[in-house]
Amino acid sequence: MAGTCRDAADFARDCAAGRNPKGRLALQNEMCWDAVTLCAEFAGVIDHNKFLSLKGKENLLISLKDPVVTNATAMRSVKAGHILGFYDPRPKYKRFVHAMLSTGIGWAAGTKNGCIGIGYDMAYWQLLNLASGLRWLPQGHFNAAKERNKLRVLHIHHRPITDI
Repeated sequence: MAGTCRDAADFARDCAAGRNPKGRLALQNEMCWDAVTLCAEFAGVIDHNKFLSLKGKENLLISLKDPVVTNATAMRSVKAGHILGFYDPRPKYKRFVHAMLSTGIGWAAGTKNGCIGIGYDMAYWQLLNLASGLRWLPQGHFNAAKERNKLRVLHIHHRPITDI
């Protein structure tokens, strides 16, 4: 396949901006991690068989071994076309909770984004400014709680979509 990280990011951005309504509908009807994988297929990074083999297997997209995004400045430097994996870092959990696709300079596209404290809960493919929109904490995590007086700590790992 010849698709690039940039191709995947451009596809994700076009869908969120309404320039590709069919693509947007397809993405927002998937689980967040499957929507990211579908971006890879539509952008020519992977073929349909690879998409099917990854569907529902979010643990194959990204892991805790991939680089971590520690703050807003680091988020702005994540290249377009990187998978973003959101994790609950508590030792008891260490679980994957959400995925998005970086579109560059701190922005990302995804669906069902309410679980990270910003964006819509429902199925809606959208662009979000994670660098300025997330409530970053000094420890390299962010507060994903919907209510300002509560705390739900998550952290983000990233890797190029071309690595799947």
